[in-house]
Amino acid sequence: MSAIVQTAGPVAITNSLRQNRKIFRNISAQQFLEAANELQDLGVGNLVDVTTTGSCTPVFVKNPPNMVEEILGSNPDLCDVAVYSTRYNAAASKSISFTLRGRLVAMKLVSKNHFM
Repeated sequence: MSAIVQTAGPVAITNSLRQNRKIFRNISAQQFLEAANELQDLGVGNLVDVTTTGSCTPVFVKNPPNMVEEILGSNPDLCDVAVYSTRYNAAASKSISFTLRGRLVAMKLVSKNHFM
């Protein structure tokens, strides 16, 4: 779960985890979904399915840092609030395709500034 929280940018997909750290290169889609669902239950963000060109991609959309301070404070094993804030405000992973980026922006789930 902490890998999703610490992924750069406000969104995470399975491929962004695989590129984030060597130890997550073998993460399965099922493992990603299980962790994302647990984080959603905690209130850290929302798991949404985004459809682009005939395929559906599960995307974990992280809540802004000010909305998760208390959650992270009571779950210190997930991530430090300062680290979360820094990673949230970083540019999202380049593993997120241009098509998926455009769809996320069109759905108003993220700002286009997060992909620069």
